Amino acid sequence: MRARFEAAGDTISGLHPRSATSISVVVDGDWHQAGVLGELHPDLVERWEINGAAIVFDLDLEILSKAGHGVVKLQPLPRFPAVGRDFALVVDAALPSSSIVAAFRSCVAADGLLEGVDIFDVYQGKGVAVGKKSVAVAITLRAADRTLAEADVQRIADALLADVRVLGAEVRAA
Repeated sequence: MRARFEAAGDTISGLHPRSATSISVVVDGDWHQAGVLGELHPDLVERWEINGAAIVFDLDLEILSKAGHGVVKLQPLPRFPAVGRDFALVVDAALPSSSIVAAFRSCVAADGLLEGVDIFDVYQGKGVAVGKKSVAVAITLRAADRTLAEADVQRIADALLADVRVLGAEVRAA
């Protein structure tokens, strides 16, 4: 099953704009919306007297069942270890975080070695300029035929950062 998770901002009623996510899947060669997920909007959390944050989702099981048919592909467990790196990037607040993920995934230097790209934090506020946001991204690299050397990892990290600088991203100072 091919699935796509995209930031939805304030387009999904009831969800907090920073975490609202649209879920799409491929059915018969076309993308179809299969659901939404995200943190419940703070106004609703307060109104319903929920203690703490609440994560909610709404899935279209009919669409998901249609997307789930097909051949299951199994892979052996990897023989070599993964290497992780985290980046804190400052970008324009209007730039969808998914653009950063897309830039990382299309990086030529990481071809075949980039196993995962995950955004684990988006922050606006003290310490970040007005009109900007800090996006924290974790990457996972792995080679199928060897343990990656630090020089390999650094070369790929440099290439990834060069690719997102085209989007106006800057590495956030500590």
